[in-house]
Amino acid sequence: MAFGCGEETSQGTVMLFPDLMDANVIDNGLSPGVDLGSAVLDQGVSTDRVNARIRIINPIGGAFTGVRVIGPYDEAMTDSSGAAVVQVDPGEFRLALDAPGARRHHLFGVATDIDFEQITYVSPEMITRLVYGQLGLVDDPDKGIVVVGLDRANLAPAVGAAASLDLASDEGFVIAGPQASAGTSIPPNGQGFVTFPNVVPGIVSVSATYPDGQCQVFPANGPDRDIQVIAGDVSIIAYTCE
Repeated sequence: MAFGCGEETSQGTVMLFPDLMDANVIDNGLSPGVDLGSAVLDQGVSTDRVNARIRIINPIGGAFTGVRVIGPYDEAMTDSSGAAVVQVDPGEFRLALDAPGARRHHLFGVATDIDFEQITYVSPEMITRLVYGQLGLVDDPDKGIVVVGLDRANLAPAVGAAASLDLASDEGFVIAGPQASAGTSIPPNGQGFVTFPNVVPGIVSVSATYPDGQCQVFPANGPDRDIQVIAGDVSIIAYTCE
């Protein structure tokens, strides 16, 4: 899984291999009660919105084209390079990613007042089923999946970084080489993300630690933030660890 801004590696997270608005916000076709953030439509007043360029990778086929990226103000489809641009406000943001053959992914982060690019994987259902089968997991449709990206600033996996949640879930797993294995810290030669399957829906606090320094939420590299877990969906948050 990758989440970041730069190369096709980890730091812009969605699941690399997992088994892998407030009222007044424009109608993005989302289910009632799905909040994409606190962004409210302005009434002719200038704003400090920034451009979020989201580049989505399909772990089984390179750039993921035709993915609908839904923001608090607008939406866009990914092009042949897997990229789409939407606007967000500085501060906490949330985007929804709707891809063919995949469950909905929600990308959480904290933006500055500077345009940014975030690379993330969206995992097709066939990959999710494959990894769950490999680990002997049973997918519970009444629960969600949380993916935590843990990368260095150069987008290399932050080996030794670890993630935890304050909501109940099945045991977390990581990807090392071609195999998924139980664990919540990034192993040598592993992918830069930890996946938590069957997480109880609700607001979850994510903690990320790094023995060689600290992990901060991408792209602002600021303090932790809570994210929402939705039944049947994937919630993603990425950290830069230095």
